[in-house]
Amino acid sequence: MKNKLFSSQSSYIVAWPIVVALFVLGILAAVKGWFLPASILLICAFVGLTARLWAIFSCKNLIISIKNDKCGLFPGGKLKTIIKMENGKFLPVMWLELNMRLDENPVLMPREAAVQDIEEAGAERDGKTIRYKSACAKLPSLIWYEKAEKTIEWDALRRGVYDCSDWSVISGDGLGLCQLKTGGAAAQGESIAVYPKLQEVSLGGFLGNIQNGRYGSKGLFEDVTVIRSSREYMPYDNSRSINWRLAARNMPLQVNLYERILPGNIHFIIDGESFQSPETYPEKLEDMLSIVASIAVKLADMGVDAGVTICSGKTSGPVHVFSMEHGLDEVLYGLSAYDPYEVDYQDDNKSVVLKTPDFGTERIQEMLPFIGRVYFVTKNGQSAASREEVMKIAPSKMSIITYEEAEIIGDYETLCLKAMKGGTSDDL
Repeated sequence: MKNKLFSSQSSYIVAWPIVVALFVLGILAAVKGWFLPASILLICAFVGLTARLWAIFSCKNLIISIKNDKCGLFPGGKLKTIIKMENGKFLPVMWLELNMRLDENPVLMPREAAVQDIEEAGAERDGKTIRYKSACAKLPSLIWYEKAEKTIEWDALRRGVYDCSDWSVISGDGLGLCQLKTGGAAAQGESIAVYPKLQEVSLGGFLGNIQNGRYGSKGLFEDVTVIRSSREYMPYDNSRSINWRLAARNMPLQVNLYERILPGNIHFIIDGESFQSPETYPEKLEDMLSIVASIAVKLADMGVDAGVTICSGKTSGPVHVFSMEHGLDEVLYGLSAYDPYEVDYQDDNKSVVLKTPDFGTERIQEMLPFIGRVYFVTKNGQSAASREEVMKIAPSKMSIITYEEAEIIGDYETLCLKAMKGGTSDDL
């Protein structure tokens, strides 16, 4: 029995055909009177059989639960995996290890775990050899009816979603000849999302028209506060809050109380594929997703709900996260999971074969009555013009956000995404 993970390979001597063959050859050698070869063959058969049975019974009544302390975090964050083990039998468990498959460019990296590069010889997927990393963490041994716990810490390296379903807990005999995957190991929350990196953003230009999210009009709303009421002036009040109109009428000093007025919700449409043509822009793609995530988080702190539609990619079709159905975590997860199409080249190996992504515009049209304002995020004006099906969704309530600079695109209101970088908490 062979396991593909580097630290969990059983010896051929424990395979049933080898054990049976050694036993039969030993008996035949004994019948022929070749006692030394017979003894060696029978001893090898006995060792193989013992090791296999030892491994099988060692994994019996072994209860293992795996739980991650969170299902989403930002790059640079820390994650803990808590592994609880219980040996429910008299036979001790001599060793345990947790094998974790990692991507070639890992999203998360475990601490205190041996990591090895793996290349499956002869394995092909889309014409390419499968390459990945495998991490092995040693777990404590268990004597009879013992319980133990171990915590593995992880570092979040980059945006993406890490799948825990390929984890396996390995145990076996004390000689190390036979390794078996134990039953009952389950990671609660089979995927961990590393969200796009947050950065400081300025919503000054963004909030200049965000009030349109409630009404869908075109004009600018320069002040996002209104006077709610007033009260008597107190010595500690700021003089700028005094209602001087009332004071001019010889009335007692009054202080204005303000209330911020913001729209109910907005919706982003992300054109990630525009960053794949005519050249690839992985850094710009990551920066775009980072800025959008930062805006969504900042708007959520202000009480503005944001949803997102992400175009189809290599691993999934269009993803819709509407604010009236889901929360901020789902928006961040959708941005984390986006994986653009792989770049294909023409015969000259220089020209990129452009792909037309699917945005699922029918679903957006269904939810449009419940959306305040739509923001179409794309690389530039040229890429926006090539997405006619998106541009026709809601011209009256759509703004276009281009990455490089705000361009004139028909009658649409346009914003520059990069210009929103570098804000502070006091930029409103």
